[in-house]
Amino acid sequence: MITVATDCSGIDAPIEALKQLGVSFKQLWYCDNNKYARETSEANHPKPEIFFDDMLSRNNKSLPHLDLYICGFPCQSFSLAGKRLGTSDPRSGIIPKMMETIHYSKPKICILENVRGFVNIEKGVPCKKLMDFLSNEGYSTDCSLYNTKYYGIPQNRERMYIVAIRKDIKIKDYKKPEHLPMKPFDDLILEKKIHKEEIPSIYKKNLHKLKPFTKVISAKNYYSPMEHVSNTLDTTCRYLYLVKYNRAITIEEALSLQGFPRKFNICVSTTQIMKQIGNTMSVNVLKEIMKEVFKCVERKKALE
Repeated sequence: MITVATDCSGIDAPIEALKQLGVSFKQLWYCDNNKYARETSEANHPKPEIFFDDMLSRNNKSLPHLDLYICGFPCQSFSLAGKRLGTSDPRSGIIPKMMETIHYSKPKICILENVRGFVNIEKGVPCKKLMDFLSNEGYSTDCSLYNTKYYGIPQNRERMYIVAIRKDIKIKDYKKPEHLPMKPFDDLILEKKIHKEEIPSIYKKNLHKLKPFTKVISAKNYYSPMEHVSNTLDTTCRYLYLVKYNRAITIEEALSLQGFPRKFNICVSTTQIMKQIGNTMSVNVLKEIMKEVFKCVERKKALE
């Protein structure tokens, strides 16, 4: 059994990934300031030992040591879709607290996630500072871009993952997982009946952009130009429109595009669960990272 903790936990994609991999684990803590995300997580995952509401006010000196630490730290400060305020955005204050958490809890493995923009915001200084910190703490690190569509699920979602393994327990270098065949988009659609009613007017401004292979369009001025792939799910993903079936995407279909099971328990409103789905990490990507990272440590000694 491994010990695991998550910060900026949301609906806890890392825990879902461990469950799907069949890894025995004990979650030491969960931390998120969104009460609706916590409700969803509690409805679907084993109860962690501790719930934290606020990472910024937490006393990290009292945290227990653990095997695996995962944090999808806030991306709005670094996203190309936002104002790119970088470290001047108050939300970026999570980063030093995340570093402090790692310093005191001394995880054997860290998996840290953000948008690709984190790599080059402010000429790459915040990313370099984080990587230097991990190196000084005794970690071997890899910083790479991963796209959900390259790991089996047809969603164009590119994210940066930093994988850090403590050098004292590493037996081989981490290698970015090989790409996997992508499932056909229509395999994720539950109800394949084509609706005949007129397309809602909020989507009509994007109709002139459609290609024969376009799968979804959004109410925003954005669509997926890639063949047989959904555009990135975000906090407005409830407005994604399935072109072929002439209807909005369902909760179950959105969950599938992030690697969650269709029978995931829904205990909050449609608005809240769709925001949570858009904010979470892709389970399928996490699974491949975890499978590879577990090969890099001697599990009998390092993950006990």
